[in-house]
Amino acid sequence: MSAQKSPMNMAMYGGGVMGVALIIFSLLTWILGLPMNHWSNSVITYGILIGGAYYFIKQYRDQELGGYMSYGQVVGAGTLISVFASLLFDFYFWIYLSFLNSDAINQIKEQAYEQAIAMGQTEEQAIQGMEMMNFMYSPGGMVIMGFFSTVFMGFIIALILGIFLRKNNPNPFEGSEA
Repeated sequence: MSAQKSPMNMAMYGGGVMGVALIIFSLLTWILGLPMNHWSNSVITYGILIGGAYYFIKQYRDQELGGYMSYGQVVGAGTLISVFASLLFDFYFWIYLSFLNSDAINQIKEQAYEQAIAMGQTEEQAIQGMEMMNFMYSPGGMVIMGFFSTVFMGFIIALILGIFLRKNNPNPFEGSEA
């Protein structure tokens, strides 16, 4: 019976490559002085996540699993890749928010305050809401939220990629000893 190879090494490598790509993109955005919340940042970030997950899962399927991979394996591998990408990127993001650009949190708080006012809240309500969310507006809070949101998005991406990348083995007993 042939042993099935674990996706852990592929996920660590793929997640590492994607994490580095996200870090480079973030650094370029910061160096060029582009706004953090611009729609193009989301498009490029999702492009890195979708493209990277597709590439590394397909490589794993074709090179390590003999061209066959179940839907569940695709979803598991994609989610695992996003965990490692998020761990690497969020470590950088904590350094970025804590040391490189600590003013970024103040900018984020100001934008949140302005959005609250634009949605009809009074100044007192907006300030009270900001105080209640104080932990979320800290480097640690933002990193924790970022980790879970990236892993969740990776899971959703993997669910969708599973439709296209799954390829069931027509003879699941092939290669097994009887």
